Amino acid sequence: MTEVLRVPKSVTISCSAAFARDVAGKLAEHDGLSLDLDGLEEADLSFIQILLSARETAAQCNKRLRLGRPAPEAVQHLLERGGFLDGAGADTQGFWSGEVASQ
Repeated sequence: MTEVLRVPKSVTISCSAAFARDVAGKLAEHDGLSLDLDGLEEADLSFIQILLSARETAAQCNKRLRLGRPAPEAVQHLLERGGFLDGAGADTQGFWSGEVASQ
């Protein structure tokens, strides 16, 4: 069963540890996790790093991780500035667009 986790309003380095624990805990408990991004207003590279790590964990554990909707514009800008989308495959592009679940 897929669990839905509401992403907090802000996921920055100062509060990212709690979000990382929540994501890891939900992935451990459920076969799938969908991240509800509706409330996300502020993010930094720690948000990207947490999700990249969660994608890897999900793949290793044969679980599904997906975004409930496309990454907000601010997150897309972080991905572009950080070079995370340079040469990215369809699965990575699809993940960040909310179209594809990682597994």
